[in-house]
Amino acid sequence: MGHLLEKEYLKPIIVSPKEMKIEINPLDINQWVLVVHKSKEELSKENANVLKYIQLGEETETTIKGGKKGGTVVKGFHNLSTVKSRKLWYDVGEREPAPILRSRRIWERCVYLLNKANALANDSLYEILPKNKEDINVLAGILNSSIIALTSELEGRFYGGGVLELEVYETKAMTVIDPSKLSKNDRHKIEFAFSKVCEAQNKGNEKLEQKAKSELDNAVFDVLILKESERKQLYEGLESLRRMRLQRKEVGVLVETAEGWKPPMKPKKERIIELEPSKRIDTWV
Repeated sequence: MGHLLEKEYLKPIIVSPKEMKIEINPLDINQWVLVVHKSKEELSKENANVLKYIQLGEETETTIKGGKKGGTVVKGFHNLSTVKSRKLWYDVGEREPAPILRSRRIWERCVYLLNKANALANDSLYEILPKNKEDINVLAGILNSSIIALTSELEGRFYGGGVLELEVYETKAMTVIDPSKLSKNDRHKIEFAFSKVCEAQNKGNEKLEQKAKSELDNAVFDVLILKESERKQLYEGLESLRRMRLQRKEVGVLVETAEGWKPPMKPKKERIIELEPSKRIDTWV
């Protein structure tokens, strides 16, 4: 049985960034999260439909997914250890939407999402809060340039299937152009080029999008005063690192972790040189 929940208790949320465009607008959101800070007594006085939904959650049987009690069936979501410590088990807390988001895991593309939908994000994304709100668009432009993609490849860690991951502390330590140090002209060029990237992507025009991305890169490269030869080397380096990462599963022998490595079998008597254990690719990069 469905419940028509009050709009005031529903907030848009981004769960999976993989198919999202760089610029996220309200119409791109199709999932919502329940955000209720009121007690059941307060909701009862309002005769709120959301109270019936909460009560349904307390009566529904659910299976614990992980941990020592994994597979155990409990009655009521309020009895799960993940919410038991909350004053109101259904209250996810106060949180302001972040204007820029980035996926915790990076596949083919390294994208920083401009959150124009003012949506919340689940734990599959990192939230980026510029020090000055005026810097949101220019910072989003800088972060979506190829030089940040290269930095991410260099400073991130590879996982199975070619996935790249940067933890919070690694993201904080990344070297990024300071928007406050930009001239008005450089700032305008980056913001304008970035807006063209978003516009082209919203239209689904890939050719125009690639052209706009090139303009965005050049606007950022100009700030760094990179020569043509240096820009070419940057693109070549990015392509090489990305290709190596995405093909990693095909060269598993080179990417074993220390934990997963097993010593080789004892060599034959005539063999006097011991085999060196394989190492992670990123130790050589």
